[in-house]
Amino acid sequence: MWLVWLSYEVVRKDIRMKRIVLSVPTIQLKNFMQRKLPAGKTQQSAWIDLSLGCLSMNGISIEIDDHLFPGESWPHVSHNDAMADMRLIDVPILHHGKRSPKKFLYEYLAIGMNEFINGTHYEEVKKFLNGEVDHLSDSEPFKPEVWKGKSLRIRMDFISVYGISGRDGIVRAHIKLGHHIVLWDVQVYPTLKTDNVIFDERVIKEIKKILARKRTREALRYCALNKSFNYEDKFTSRMPGCKKKIPPVRFY
Repeated sequence: MWLVWLSYEVVRKDIRMKRIVLSVPTIQLKNFMQRKLPAGKTQQSAWIDLSLGCLSMNGISIEIDDHLFPGESWPHVSHNDAMADMRLIDVPILHHGKRSPKKFLYEYLAIGMNEFINGTHYEEVKKFLNGEVDHLSDSEPFKPEVWKGKSLRIRMDFISVYGISGRDGIVRAHIKLGHHIVLWDVQVYPTLKTDNVIFDERVIKEIKKILARKRTREALRYCALNKSFNYEDKFTSRMPGCKKKIPPVRFY
């Protein structure tokens, strides 16, 4: 009896997209939600979402760090985006041997968050994390001081859909928005669900164009029907003139 290994190959083919520049005039910390403490842990922690207006990074963990850094007179509130549904992927190692930006997108956003949780609203955040209050209101949208009154400008040279996996008729995938952002585990089949993640209609429109292509649909349908995954193929829409060089975020 012969065993035949069947592979499903999707041809990679780029399509063109119009130039998209994401504008982030302010940030907002939202949806503070206390986490259930694991066994043996006494320090309270919480989930928060970071809204950029056009996008939202959901599921950031914050907690009071018991270790004091040099020069600190009280414990600071740390944050961790390892479990968030958005990744900021432009990091120093990608610029090894090259001229790198003064600051990266994740630094501009982290400094802004720190301004709220360890600066202007530290006492409120500390009481919330210590369980002294059970509710903390969303912040007002604000410009971090380091932005010097300007707005962030994030250029998107391409959009890619990849890391496709199917389960129970639902297919999820990672969606890379240019060189700076990856949206993690977004539902793309049978319908695209961008609720509470993407709010920029231009981005949603371009993603839908990629998902509507015949070969993309075939790959998604195959993974849905066979409860399988496809980590080999990447379906991409590129802006004319797109290069491998990472464009830095800028202010305007």
